[in-house]
Amino acid sequence: MKKIYLILLTAVFPFSLAACIFTKTLEFNTVQNFKIIEQPDDKLKISGLCSWSSYVVKNIKKHKENDTLSIIIEITPFHKRDTSGSFDSILKIPDDITSITFGKRRREIWNRASPFHTGKLKIGMEIPSGTVLIMNESQFTEQRFEFKTDGKGTIRYYTIEYCKKSDEFPDGSIYSEFREPENFIYIPETGRIFTVNDSNRILVYVPSADKYFLYDDLKVYFRTPVYGRKVVSGWEMNNKTMFIFFNDGTCFDKNFSDEENKTLSTYTEDSGIIRLEFPLLPFPQYFLQDGNRLFSGFSYLYIKK
Repeated sequence: MKKIYLILLTAVFPFSLAACIFTKTLEFNTVQNFKIIEQPDDKLKISGLCSWSSYVVKNIKKHKENDTLSIIIEITPFHKRDTSGSFDSILKIPDDITSITFGKRRREIWNRASPFHTGKLKIGMEIPSGTVLIMNESQFTEQRFEFKTDGKGTIRYYTIEYCKKSDEFPDGSIYSEFREPENFIYIPETGRIFTVNDSNRILVYVPSADKYFLYDDLKVYFRTPVYGRKVVSGWEMNNKTMFIFFNDGTCFDKNFSDEENKTLSTYTEDSGIIRLEFPLLPFPQYFLQDGNRLFSGFSYLYIKK
């Protein structure tokens, strides 16, 4: 009996040792088609395919340290029945977790940080009747949001021409209304502005700037892992990485750059609002970063005095 035990031990131990030796940890830059999708009820779905040839997923482990949750996926060349190199897992995000990382290199793939959660922005506020908010998407156009009673109002559209200051034009600007005014309904609880042709605009207040900001909640980019030491964050739409922000204040914008044209935009960020300037565009682009989503913005608005 003892002899049989020794035979089994000598047969199994080398195999187990080999399995441990050849087991690797999957890092985010060795994952193909990496997807992170936020789901209702504080759930996160992660999926992808191991790019290591002949390796399959062995285990998916979670390690919690303070307010960070690390996802560790172990891969092995030893195949078992029903194993594959792909993974598709849904995990519940604990209430006390603010960041989720992937692999031993701890690449961040999710962050709870949001200007709404931290109080940097206010959404859903009453705007008194008689308030006029001015938005200049460029120096040649102006929209005036005139708020009336019961959340109703009117948007007026103007072009701006510049001239010498005079008694008739004390600020050196000539305003011409170029289209018919448009009625809107404002919902204070959500900050949403409804018009006949548009219902995707949301107004938020920016305490640090004492201004408002208007963004589009239908045009949204999602956080995606991007490899690089200087990368701050990457954002995708329709499975394509569109923006990569670097820690030196530059941005790779795939709307205007490609592998042959490496021209970078510059950006600044304040209270979750990103101002992006590209050398070939006359006016800046605006975005609102809400944790793991990046919304296309219109511009800042200020109260007309």
